Amino acid sequence: MEENLGPILQYDKINNSDLLETLKTYFKCEGNMKIIAQELFIHYNTVIYRIQKIEELLNVDLKNLNEQLNIHTALKVINLLENRFVNN
Repeated sequence: MEENLGPILQYDKINNSDLLETLKTYFKCEGNMKIIAQELFIHYNTVIYRIQKIEELLNVDLKNLNEQLNIHTALKVINLLENRFVNN
């Protein structure tokens, strides 16, 4: 998880940003930028900027299926950890 998402987690913490939430929504909306913008209540161009920033920070291409799988798996791990701590 840290290897795949660490740069975003650090960036969000330092900059008080929402790249992780954007990435989660990216997968939820199957990469549809228009729907992502609607879900997050942000401008379409902001979504494009955030996705580009995510790809830059993680050094990935979100259109690459293998990279998608690694990132999606890391997001699932984060979700499991969040649920574990919330339930305890």
